[in-house]
Amino acid sequence: MTVMTSPEVQARRNTAGRIAVVVLLVLGLVATSYLRDWAIADHEAIRNNGRLPRPAASTESPLSTMPSFATALLLGGLRGPLVMILWTSSETQKQQHDLQDFDTKVEWIRLLQPEFDTVHLFQIWNKAYNISVQMASLRNKYTTILDAIDYGQKVERERPDDINIIAAIAALYGDKLGTSAEHVYYRSRIRRESQTLTRITFPANRADDFRTLASKVGWIEDQSPITVDSKTQTDQVTVEPVSAKPLANEFTGPGVSYLTETRPDAQKHDPSWRRVRLNPMLDENGYILPELLDAPYPRPPNLPAAQQWYDGSTLQFLKQYEPYPYGISTLALAYNDYKRAQLLQLLWNQHHIQSGDTVIDARPALSLKDWAKDEWERGRRYELRMWGLSVPQSADPVELESPTSDDVFDKPSADATDYNAALYSYALGSRLFHDARGEFLQHMERYKTNASVYFVHVDDTISGEQLMKADHDYLAAASAKGSERERLLQSAAVAYQNAMLQFAVTVMKYYIDEPVAAEVFPKDPRTGRQYNRANIGTVDPRLILPLLNAADEATVRYLTDPVTHQYMAARDNYHDDRETYRRYMNRCQSRLHAIAQALPAAGAATAP
Repeated sequence: MTVMTSPEVQARRNTAGRIAVVVLLVLGLVATSYLRDWAIADHEAIRNNGRLPRPAASTESPLSTMPSFATALLLGGLRGPLVMILWTSSETQKQQHDLQDFDTKVEWIRLLQPEFDTVHLFQIWNKAYNISVQMASLRNKYTTILDAIDYGQKVERERPDDINIIAAIAALYGDKLGTSAEHVYYRSRIRRESQTLTRITFPANRADDFRTLASKVGWIEDQSPITVDSKTQTDQVTVEPVSAKPLANEFTGPGVSYLTETRPDAQKHDPSWRRVRLNPMLDENGYILPELLDAPYPRPPNLPAAQQWYDGSTLQFLKQYEPYPYGISTLALAYNDYKRAQLLQLLWNQHHIQSGDTVIDARPALSLKDWAKDEWERGRRYELRMWGLSVPQSADPVELESPTSDDVFDKPSADATDYNAALYSYALGSRLFHDARGEFLQHMERYKTNASVYFVHVDDTISGEQLMKADHDYLAAASAKGSERERLLQSAAVAYQNAMLQFAVTVMKYYIDEPVAAEVFPKDPRTGRQYNRANIGTVDPRLILPLLNAADEATVRYLTDPVTHQYMAARDNYHDDRETYRRYMNRCQSRLHAIAQALPAAGAATAP
């Protein structure tokens, strides 16, 4: 029998004690995570005030967010000093334009302060604005903004259904990528990268053959250049599905291969990995990927159809508009996330910590209107390419109205692919303007005291819907025959006339001076009261265009100096707005003239 000495006994006891401590720590971490999830769910149920059934439990493992809490627990009292050092150091680096390990420090701050939305909102904004502007090229600016979105989505995965984070991501899609000075570049990349792309490899001596065939199916070399693989001495190019499908039947032969690209974050867990493009959101047919529509909170079967519901899926509010054969607009992504934030406010009783309730509630309508205007602009650019005209990449969208306004509907098309794309954009744009009007009206009903702010937006959606419908039917008539062609031309004529009158009403409502309105507007023959800017839309439609012309003449008189007899243009606060609407009206008038030449009955039926 072996007798253990006192040191050996003590060593075994120490080992057993350490094992017990480790086990207790692990159990404590697991218990902390479960208790946190339970507390959040209970808190949301209380905030919900019973307005909706309590959401089903998330299917994500409670251990998925353990790194943040484990880091905080292990550091204990050292977390505060470490965070202060990291904040000071990262901000100093930003000011000195030294970004070597800036992202690493920001990530540590995120891990050490996971529960503070103000921290995450600042870092999302910090990366997207302060850091991106330090980048020399648009490419690097774009990837930095994507990094800010990636940061927000990482926080959202750890803390799902957070109105603050979702609204911040929406703002990046809408404001930074959708409407900034560099929006032409950003919009194009988001559209392209939201799709599942195809990489085509072919022998270098067939590059000219590829260019000839691909240019006929929508491929643009500036956006998707051919690259040379030095190892295999072959050419490669990445194309969108709308181009890959017809090319697969035409461009074939030895050495030609087609490969659907994998998700760009396949190596995401590699420490050296950095996002350089957006994740695909669509399959090869333009439909949203199933995982982006996976709903943690399925809609109850007994819920009325008119009742809105938040199902927790990533792209819940874009499914109704699929398929997306030309990719998803960054403004569509903004609308989707703003709509999620709105319903978290309306249905879950969450409130944004920096923006008021009325701001959050109005964002879906505004972003939906912006998305409609994006489709409007794309339709114009497709028209230019369709008829073989030069397409400016950075021009003011209003400048795109004139080049094709006089083109007849059956003018031979140089590119059938662009013709179909223009039809798609105009049809979707008309639908989006209609839906945006519904969003505005709902918002105005909920916040009546601010309703007047959105009157002009509602009027714009009316005219925008009619103009997009007219442009669609005008172009569609080119591929129709017989009675169908006549029907489309008549429909286009009515819509152009409606749009033109609505544009004129909008100008008289919002973009002329009050003294001009008092001088020009007639009296209502029924009541004897003079029409004003608020009700001028109810005047006899036959008077609208003459009244607008009279208002233009009265504006010149009103702003002419009585001494020098010079027109004081600097005092004309509405000049640019009136000119914009006049351009839209001129387009309508040109198209109505073209329709009258092709179909006199339609032109006569809609003559002003």
